[in-house]
Amino acid sequence: MVNRLKGAIGEIVHPDQTCGVPGRRDADSLALIWDTIQYVTDSKIRAALLGLDQEKAFDCISPESMEMVLHDFGLRERLFGYVKMVYTDFFNSATVNG
Repeated sequence: MVNRLKGAIGEIVHPDQTCGVPGRRDADSLALIWDTIQYVTDSKIRAALLGLDQEKAFDCISPESMEMVLHDFGLRERLFGYVKMVYTDFFNSATVNG
């Protein structure tokens, strides 16, 4: 499922998001930040830079919202079923030392 989504993820995710998108690098985000700082400095514009850490962002999204977005992007029913299976009726487990 992940491999099938990799081909389309670049079309779905905004171009400014680099993490987790094949072909995009974190360095691209750093370059954008640097260019923005340079532009603001050169133009003598008053501005603020806000950084947000969205670690585990998908743990916070409601399954209903994700379902709506995936349908809006036209995800095929069969593939959508697999995605839905991952986000419903799941449990976590960890194995330590064996």
